Amino acid sequence: MSNLWTPPGARPPRATLPEGDVTLANGLILVLDHAATPMMQEEYRRSGSISAGMAVYVARTGMLVMATVDATVRFGDLLHCSISYRDRNPSWREIRLVKDAFYGADRDAMIVLPRERDYINVHQHCFHLWEMPQAWGIR
Repeated sequence: MSNLWTPPGARPPRATLPEGDVTLANGLILVLDHAATPMMQEEYRRSGSISAGMAVYVARTGMLVMATVDATVRFGDLLHCSISYRDRNPSWREIRLVKDAFYGADRDAMIVLPRERDYINVHQHCFHLWEMPQAWGIR
């Protein structure tokens, strides 16, 4: 396993949207949903969000992953993955598998718990991973 060290303030290599289906380390395949992706892109655009790319993936287990490359003023494009099931929360293991598949081993991702006034709960069983704009550098 490589230990990519990034000096404070430096940006690690950017994560990007995968091309096609994504296979998680446990063998579960996230299938790129060619029908849902354009509909979600339109809904995202109507909400006023700015995205440099979007893809929707579904698995036979019912897991849904929506990945977007979100434009930020301060940090540039950052990968954002929403992970959900219709009737249950994704497990920590499932969240980690998605993190590893979409961000790789050498990029940091975070789950943000915003202050109460900024909290938005569109889907009861959805968790969000956000690409870190720079490496943690804690080792």
